[in-house]
Amino acid sequence: MKRRIAAVCGAGTLAAVAAAPATAFEPIEGVWRTETSTSAEHLIQASEPGVLTMTTIHGNRHCMPDESGFRALLGEEIEVRGSGLDYVFDPVYRFNSTCAIDTIGQGVARVISTDPQSYRHVLCSSRTGPPQYDDEYRPTAAGTVCRFAVRIREPEEPVTLGAIAKVPRAPRCTKARRARGRTAKLRLRNYANEPVLTLQVRLGKRTLYRYEYPGPLKRRVKLRLPKRASRVTVVVETTSNKSFERTRRYRACKQPKARR
Repeated sequence: MKRRIAAVCGAGTLAAVAAAPATAFEPIEGVWRTETSTSAEHLIQASEPGVLTMTTIHGNRHCMPDESGFRALLGEEIEVRGSGLDYVFDPVYRFNSTCAIDTIGQGVARVISTDPQSYRHVLCSSRTGPPQYDDEYRPTAAGTVCRFAVRIREPEEPVTLGAIAKVPRAPRCTKARRARGRTAKLRLRNYANEPVLTLQVRLGKRTLYRYEYPGPLKRRVKLRLPKRASRVTVVVETTSNKSFERTRRYRACKQPKARR
């Protein structure tokens, strides 16, 4: 289930935004870090023409501020509308104590530099009405807040299960493997733009490996396949709110019957 929550919590802390890349990327797509936080990251990917999604892909899983006092709830989303250099969004303001919604305001996002060395955008929001600011994005009305962000990674196509988990084919059923057992390696990769939130590898009903953000993800999981028919299932959820599941079935590997 998707959660459309902006990155503005408490009295004036501005939201995080994320959208999804398409074939031709919009200038605002990619992974951003605002000046408000040293740890929170926000992915912006296009979801359809003129509509993008800003998702918190690095943050915390509870309504608690980070070391700089910035609240970035992992997996939170906000819709961003526009194209080129100019966009609008609806920031959600929350109470500091409970993080319950206080009010929904108005916001603009603008790409102000596409220099690869200082690719930046600015987010301006207000609780009441359109945000008011001057040519240098300094607020000119009470309630308006402007935050600058730097793009720290370029946009990529949305991640797929095949990119995260390489499920192996069954090893050949040879005499040696029937004696020693068949083994195979499932390869895993964690993509920086869309990190894994949770991952499970199951052989039949037995869980071989379980991962949960933000720990280190194993690069390989060894599969010891039984002689009987079996199946391996991989279930993945990313911090960008994508879910995948794949099952591969393996045939039995038994001694062939002698011919009469």
